[in-house]
Amino acid sequence: MNTTAIPTSADAWVGKTNRIAATLFPKVQRIHNNPHLDRLDRSWLFVGPPGVGKSSLAEALAHQLAGHPLAIDHRNGRSTGVDDVKAWYIATRGRPLFGQVHVFLIDELDSASIPACDELRTFLDKLPPYTVFIGTSNKKYHELPEQLHSRFQVWYFDSIPATLITDLLVRSYGIAHEIARAIAIGVDGNVRAAFADAKTHLDTMEVAA
Repeated sequence: MNTTAIPTSADAWVGKTNRIAATLFPKVQRIHNNPHLDRLDRSWLFVGPPGVGKSSLAEALAHQLAGHPLAIDHRNGRSTGVDDVKAWYIATRGRPLFGQVHVFLIDELDSASIPACDELRTFLDKLPPYTVFIGTSNKKYHELPEQLHSRFQVWYFDSIPATLITDLLVRSYGIAHEIARAIAIGVDGNVRAAFADAKTHLDTMEVAA
């Protein structure tokens, strides 16, 4: 994984995602200074619609926290099983061999099996020192498996306003404001989709030229 492209500050995001980033990035040093912090200060769940920066922010925080790519276990909830969670108990018995903190980053945490969620509940309730858990989900909090309730600090992400997406597309891709605005309105708050549409527009213009 190319870590040089991973943002290291809140400036890489817009809207509420930017405000959440500005709150969480300063917590990295606090965890480094005190890896025995209360487990709820080291268990974060990012909830919100697709394409608003949940996974990107989670990955950026994971790299800042871990200090080394080999200290990060990044996977999808659907591929996370009971045996994986049991292996985490062994992996977190002490400080990581690389970096500063063990980080477990699970995208689409809601897609994990019920048995995996059961095992995860126990792991989170006894989250070892030098360990941070970050999960993401596109579902609303009350739609998540019951086993995951009350195990996290929950951070709620909102759709990005069209005005902010418009400005972001103009800055990032240099496309005309009216085109950027049309794209922003069409993606309904999804920045990832807006970037894809902007790239398609630019490629189409290149072909036409």
